[in-house]
Amino acid sequence: MDTKKDNEAQSYNALAVALGGDYRKLATAKEKYKTWERAWEQEQRTNNVSKEREWEKLEKHNIKLSLNTDPEFPELLKEMPWQPHALYWKGDGLKSNESRVAIVGTRKCTPQGGKIAREFGRDVARRGVVVVSGLAMGIDTNAHEGALDERGKTIAVLACGLDTTYPKQNETLAKRIQESGGTVVSEYPPGSEAFPGRFIERNRIVSGLSQVSLIVESPKKSGAKATARFALEQNREVLVVPGSIKHPNYAGSLELIQGGAGLAISAEDILRCFGDAFVAPEYEQEKALSDPVQTVIVKTLQQSGEPLTVDKIQKLSKIDLITLNQYLGMMVVEEKINEQGGRYYL
Repeated sequence: MDTKKDNEAQSYNALAVALGGDYRKLATAKEKYKTWERAWEQEQRTNNVSKEREWEKLEKHNIKLSLNTDPEFPELLKEMPWQPHALYWKGDGLKSNESRVAIVGTRKCTPQGGKIAREFGRDVARRGVVVVSGLAMGIDTNAHEGALDERGKTIAVLACGLDTTYPKQNETLAKRIQESGGTVVSEYPPGSEAFPGRFIERNRIVSGLSQVSLIVESPKKSGAKATARFALEQNREVLVVPGSIKHPNYAGSLELIQGGAGLAISAEDILRCFGDAFVAPEYEQEKALSDPVQTVIVKTLQQSGEPLTVDKIQKLSKIDLITLNQYLGMMVVEEKINEQGGRYYL
């Protein structure tokens, strides 16, 4: 056990509780005292918070804490302005070698907007991209659900402490995310309520964790627009699903397009933003890996990052055409790969 690191984490947690998770007060304390341990030694005199009891609460709720100086803290967040001092998380840890897209939009989405968000969630998860969103009703919920439909990974960023779930209606969804290998994260300590201002603060982490942000249905005044603004400040890609100029749910979306945001009408538009940096997932189906021909096919599709025709697969894999057609048909039936319009993908 790294005692010094453990003391820093426990001291930060106690101080965050004592200061109500206030980012600026925490920043001032760190700047003044240089370490969280020294800051807590000074600040504990003015409050009744117990460092040990607060740490026990994390353990009780299976909440982990990573400081922004820890090796496991996401590199993408270290690159952004106004980076979190720390992240609380539950579920699978946040890996650095992941391709992630934030899919966000209005809580009061149209049925069509919800369907579009879910389809994008499915399509990118099928290709191994991690879906990041805010667990809110509407677009966020559909994006998370879409990733789960494909047994993909999704990350939910909350505006409250992880000892509770906001909104309460999505408590089951939060559990499903964790059970499926995903992660629920927050910069706020347990006991923190979802105050209005925290949703905007939360949005910078949604975009900060992602290389690309996709906006689906953003009204003129919308948290999704704030997410897009943060993404641009973080030098990340912003894509927008276009919509009717007559519908208020697209007023903010169209403003973003006018401001230079890219258009997205399919998952391929998102994948292109990753370019050579796209990280294909490890293929986990042991049945596929037990057969050498299937293994070659799977690796060929992984490395491409986009749907391929039979001819393209044959050219890249060097498998003879008759054998390849037999295997592709069998793998589609066994749901090891997918086919649409004569193109194959994971």
